[in-house]
Order: sequence, then C-alpha cells, then structure tokens
Amino acid sequence: MLLHCIATRWQDLELLAACLPPRATTRFCRDWDDFISSLRQADCSLAVERTPEEPATAARIRSLSMLQHDASVVLVVRCGQYRRSRMRLLPIAITVCLEDGPGAVTSAIRHAHTRGVLRRLALRCRDSTTLPNILASALIQLLENEQPIVSIGDLARRVGRDRSTLWHSWRSHVGAQPRLEDFVEWLVLLRAIAKKTPQRSWRTVARSLGVHEHTLMRLGRRLAQTRLRDITTQRATDLLQEFADNTSALLHLPTTICEQPLQSGTQHP
Repeated sequence: MLLHCIATRWQDLELLAACLPPRATTRFCRDWDDFISSLRQADCSLAVERTPEEPATAARIRSLSMLQHDASVVLVVRCGQYRRSRMRLLPIAITVCLEDGPGAVTSAIRHAHTRGVLRRLALRCRDSTTLPNILASALIQLLENEQPIVSIGDLARRVGRDRSTLWHSWRSHVGAQPRLEDFVEWLVLLRAIAKKTPQRSWRTVARSLGVHEHTLMRLGRRLAQTRLRDITTQRATDLLQEFADNTSALLHLPTTICEQPLQSGTQHP
C-alpha cells in the first residue's frame, strides 16, 4: 500500500508515522500543492491538521473535500485542539483523531483504501469497451455504493432490470463461475472489513450493513477461507488486492482510467 502524507508540523508526522500500517510504503509530501497533485497516485492520502477552525486551515480542508470523490482521503485531526463533538461538521467523510492511536488511524486508512480501490474498479467498468452496458451499469452500482447491495433482487431494482436479465448478461460475459451472487457477496465482505474498528464489533458492523453477523462469518469462511477474528490489517489489504486483481482479469477491464486532472478550484494558502 502506498500512502501519501502531509502535516503542517514535523512533530505531527512523527506521531502519524507511529500509527501507519507496518508494511505500507509512505511518502511525505513537500507541500500542499505536492500533496494535491499526487492524490491519485496514492492508495490512500492522509492530511494532519491541528487547527481546523482557523481560516487558512479551513480553506485547505474545503479544497480537499472537493477532491475526495476522486481519491482516497483521510483527515487526521489533533483533537486536543479540536473538540470531538465538532468533528462531524468537517467536510471530509473519513476523519479520525490522532490521539485515538494506531488502531483508529489504521482503521481509517483501511476504510479509505477500500473505497478508493472499489471506485477505481467502477471507473474501469465505465471505461470498458467489452462489458455489456447492462452489466457495466450494475457493476458500477455495486462498486460505488458504500452501503452494500446485498441481493440480486435489490441490484435489479436499482438498475431497473429483471434479475434474469442481469444473470444472463453476467453469464454471457463471465460464464457460470464465479456467479454474480459471489461478486455481490465479496463486496459485502470487503465493506464489512473496511468498517471494522477496534471499538466496533462484527455484530455492530453487520447491523450497519443490513445483514446478520452469521452472514459475515459465513462469507469469511466461504470466500476468504478465514474467520473474521483472524483478519489482520495486512490480511485485509491482501484480500482487497486479490479481489481487485481477480475482478480485473475476470471482466477484462482496461488497465488505465480516463479521468480529467484533479482541480479543486481553490487557492491553497
């Protein structure tokens, strides 16, 4: 995993470094423009801010919020200078307190990394010249919805198609194995892993996704050949990468994404 990091004070980078996943490759950016321009090259980008309420800092955070749909971004806040009750007002979807320690920061990175990998797969589905339009639309829905679509019936309703139409489109492009149901269930499992934190039980994660804990346990055993409690940070990263690689090969996705350059439209102080 490649991480890009920036902080206004070197001391914050030292604290952040202690929280990063052990096998991550970390690049500390020179300045804010360097950080913004390299967002898409990173698996996850982390910005540490001490005083989010100050005008200059707030402007940087607003500019970053305009880019978070195109990149995997985590805002790390020094909560000693910013009350936790105000964190929910910040415009970055994934925000964490540095004082909460390595587990919380690692969980935030895993959440952002998962979001980014699945979004890039969705964009490659969009750009594919071989996927049937019906199937591409369905896969994009599955990959971009953070609240997982848990059944083919739900997916069919989302895209305005019959289940039989989706099954036929999948089988004609992929074959009988793996099934479209397997693809759906992999995404449920990966979203669940991304939501797991040291403070959040698997039961709570399952409830937030609209499934039963026993369903997640079954998916872990059947798809990943593992128990939920045995999924370490590195195992989670490996499962996500395996899914991305297998999906790319299975669907014959293009290796590049046609996107416009990142432009926040805001001058960075």
